[in-house]
Amino acid sequence: MNKRLTSSTAPFPQKGQGFLVACLLFFLLGAVLILTQEKGFAVVWLNQWHSPWLDLFFSYYTVVGDGFFYILLIMGLFFWKRKAAFLGLICFAASGLSVQALKKLIFADVPRPLSYFSTDAPLHFVEGVSVHAMQSFPSGHTTTAFSCFCLLALLLHSKAWGLCFFVLALLAGISRMYLVQHFFEDIYAGAWLGTLLTWGIYVAFAKRVMGEVC
Repeated sequence: MNKRLTSSTAPFPQKGQGFLVACLLFFLLGAVLILTQEKGFAVVWLNQWHSPWLDLFFSYYTVVGDGFFYILLIMGLFFWKRKAAFLGLICFAASGLSVQALKKLIFADVPRPLSYFSTDAPLHFVEGVSVHAMQSFPSGHTTTAFSCFCLLALLLHSKAWGLCFFVLALLAGISRMYLVQHFFEDIYAGAWLGTLLTWGIYVAFAKRVMGEVC
């Protein structure tokens, strides 16, 4: 009992370490990629590895970045810890409203790969997936996925699970490039936005419900 209490009240930097360290490495490597490669490089490179099973996987897995998935998570948290669900609701609202404001009010004219590349670009489009043309930046699905899995990493206090959650979040971002919906810059910004908002909200509110959530 005392051991559990000690772990639960550990300083914040010890919580979600696996996820946050993996994010830091991704942000550093991602910055190098953005600075050294032309826009669209990652989309074209990733798209060339298309296959029927990857088409099927990513067309379904991309739903992880949908708001409906986040709502399901919040419902699950409600039956575990109601105050954890409250944190999830705040993170969901903050990440969703922020990304939509950026996409529709500030970066509404930013083209997606479909509009950016010429019609003869060697891109593979997955059958049955509706590909959008504008409002590319940032990626809403990636923002949602990183917010969702960052919250889980912070709540579960496991480095191993944190790394797993990072991979799951990153796969959501990769799915957006594979499906020719976003550029790497879009998912990179979405990962930053989802992670920082969730981390900040956790820092701001977790202490008030420490005994219930952590």
